[in-house]
Amino acid sequence: MMPVDNEAVLRKLVEEITLNQTLLNRHVQNEYGGNLAAFGRSLVSSAKEQPHRATILRWVSDFHKGLPKSAKRLKELAQTLDVDPFLLLQIKEQTFKALCSHSSWITQWGKYHKSLTFLSDLVGLAMEPWPAAHFARDYEGHWQTWDLEHTAREQNNYFFSLVLQPEVFYDLDQEEVVEKQRQNQVWYIATQDARTQEGALVGHGLWKPFGIFFVHDHQLNLLNLGAGEWLTTPFNEDYFSISFYCGPGSSIFRVASLHPFQVMQDEEHKPKVKASLRYTFPE
Repeated sequence: MMPVDNEAVLRKLVEEITLNQTLLNRHVQNEYGGNLAAFGRSLVSSAKEQPHRATILRWVSDFHKGLPKSAKRLKELAQTLDVDPFLLLQIKEQTFKALCSHSSWITQWGKYHKSLTFLSDLVGLAMEPWPAAHFARDYEGHWQTWDLEHTAREQNNYFFSLVLQPEVFYDLDQEEVVEKQRQNQVWYIATQDARTQEGALVGHGLWKPFGIFFVHDHQLNLLNLGAGEWLTTPFNEDYFSISFYCGPGSSIFRVASLHPFQVMQDEEHKPKVKASLRYTFPE
């Protein structure tokens, strides 16, 4: 058999990734009454760099294929919508599975499309700090993170269930203050080997991202980067649960999001949730 040309396969697969036009159109309608010019002016670029109207029309058109030409423009779009850039990527499940099969922790995504450069910072092997600090400066100013220290000699080979609540904020545009929950939020999860040093667990080596999970349009999505698995379940509650495997070696697990979130750590008071998904392993 002829060897598979991963370079060619990845280039072809990346061409299948498009903008999430549903998310863009909804934002333009809800925030600007469908006024594309007003939406264009809202982008954070200087006036000289604002996109041409024809470009914006392509972004929101159902006939438009492809992504913005640069990582900078994709990030500006995400900032304007106040979402993680990953949510702007429209990826079919079969495309995601194939991308995982033909890529690795060292894949340079910007080589296949400049607007995907950010993925190398988030799903590639990384030194401290992970995730890359610069990426969050235009959001909350820093990543929102939570760490689990897994000491194998105390307990090993079990699934840890993490219960989270997306960001809760107050809608000040209403006549009365209304509490709302973010419906478009993304989390990344990675692990780092660790060892006990002077009574404390200390991480060493590279961070190895293994998953992305997000809530979008009342649905919880779990993406397993190792298995190429994409699981979904309805999400209509305040909390959801993600489970991952803590193996025979000590390690640190880190969950990170560009937006605030709450973790329920007290076992006694953890809410019972219906939306629950688990990370499995490649067969």
